[in-house]
Amino acid sequence: MFNGDQTVQWCSSKPGLDQIFETAGDGMRLINNDHSIINLNSTFCSMVGIDKQEGIGKKCYEIFHGEMCHTDKCPLVQIQKGCQRIECDVVKKSTDGSDIPCIMTATPLVNDHGDQIGIVENFKNILERKKAEETIHNQQVLLNTILTITPELIALKDKFGRYRLVNKPFCELLNLPETNIIGQTDNILFPKKYAKLLDKHDRTVLKTGQKHVMDIQLKISNTSRWFNIYGIPWLDENGQIDGILYSFREITSHKKLEKELLEAKELLENRVKERTQKLKSINEDLKAEISIRKSIEKALKESEKNLRDLSSQLLVRQEQERKKLANELHDVIGHSLTAINMTIERIYDEFSKIPKSLFKQLKVVSGLVKNAMQDIRHISVNLRPSLLDDIGLISTISWYSREYTRIFPQMFIEQLVEIDEHKIPNDLKIVIFRVMQEAMFNVAKHGNCDTVTIFLAAVSNRIVLKVKDYGNGFNVSEKLKISGPEKRFGLLSMKERTELSGGDFTIQSKPGKGTRVTATWPLLSSK
Repeated sequence: MFNGDQTVQWCSSKPGLDQIFETAGDGMRLINNDHSIINLNSTFCSMVGIDKQEGIGKKCYEIFHGEMCHTDKCPLVQIQKGCQRIECDVVKKSTDGSDIPCIMTATPLVNDHGDQIGIVENFKNILERKKAEETIHNQQVLLNTILTITPELIALKDKFGRYRLVNKPFCELLNLPETNIIGQTDNILFPKKYAKLLDKHDRTVLKTGQKHVMDIQLKISNTSRWFNIYGIPWLDENGQIDGILYSFREITSHKKLEKELLEAKELLENRVKERTQKLKSINEDLKAEISIRKSIEKALKESEKNLRDLSSQLLVRQEQERKKLANELHDVIGHSLTAINMTIERIYDEFSKIPKSLFKQLKVVSGLVKNAMQDIRHISVNLRPSLLDDIGLISTISWYSREYTRIFPQMFIEQLVEIDEHKIPNDLKIVIFRVMQEAMFNVAKHGNCDTVTIFLAAVSNRIVLKVKDYGNGFNVSEKLKISGPEKRFGLLSMKERTELSGGDFTIQSKPGKGTRVTATWPLLSSK
């Protein structure tokens, strides 16, 4: 049975112990041999979540029970059997049912006479430590997993260069078990030249406190392999550098590819240089050829210009000769024929008695003279219509149209003239007339139509001549291709006259759609 006086007696018999008991950092309780709680300190009450008076008098296994309760491992049972001290890790249940891991220490509780009257239980709450240990354990498991599955070589050194941790790929690189690597330095594990490079890398990380990356070629077991080494400072709990964490990533295939790319680049650059040299040579040849061609073109243009000027002069000279010949025909031969015809007329008048045979012959001669005079007149007009000089181009076109319809009475000519005479240069008038004359001749010969339009006007700063018929028409390209020079002479003559006088010439025609001849010249040339 629980006796409350035991607590008072124990405390009074141990002066100062009550204060130590109450202020202890660990949870403490006193239990008598009947498993009843005779005292609790504040730490224990806070740990379990009860009031002190609520706990005193209750059984120990009712307040803070665990897996040792009601077994031979019960601390009270063991001490009653003679055990003087018990210490073990236990998991107790608080009043709300949550687990509280503790380090429990139990010692005998004795009275002033030295009799064992119960036990003193001390509970050190290690919940936070357990959580920390679990976190560390989980991190260790995670780290071990990462170190196991990563293909990269991982190593941790202390600040003196001694290996503290390595993973399996790192061991495989050195062909050594982990136990033979831990605690060793690069001078022991690697050839001297590699150890120097790694040591320099270590000192850079330790000095700067920053990450450092380098590529290194290691030849181990007669095999040369490239690695990209990435080192970062490893800090202790105070944030001070305590070592270096390394990652070795193999880049042998990358370096091989890089070498191949460099060789390919070098080869390509050499080829580019060769091609560039060839292109440069070809370019120089092209420049020379272009220069020659330009010279030839210049010479051709000058020759063409000279030819054009010569042809233009020939046309002018031709027109002058035509005019001279027309004048001579009209003034000399025409006058002579007129005189002969007048003489025959006087013979008729002065000699009344003329033999009939002679009269008939004179009549024949008179008819021949008149025909010759008519022919001379036509030839003279064709060579150079004097009206062009006398009354101008526009009036000459009207006269020509009347003469044309007199010869071809079935033809209707529509004249559309929309330009003043003074705007047409004198040298150009004969060209326009000849082009129109040739176009009208072609209409009469090939057009098979009854209507022709002659259009002469100033349009957009150009003098425009158009001769349009509504007859048979033809395929221009085929006509120029299959016709002989004599068949193309009329078309070429119009084109040549127009271009030699500084104009542009086009002809448009389709079978059944008629034909349109167009010649244009700059209007400014009239100045």
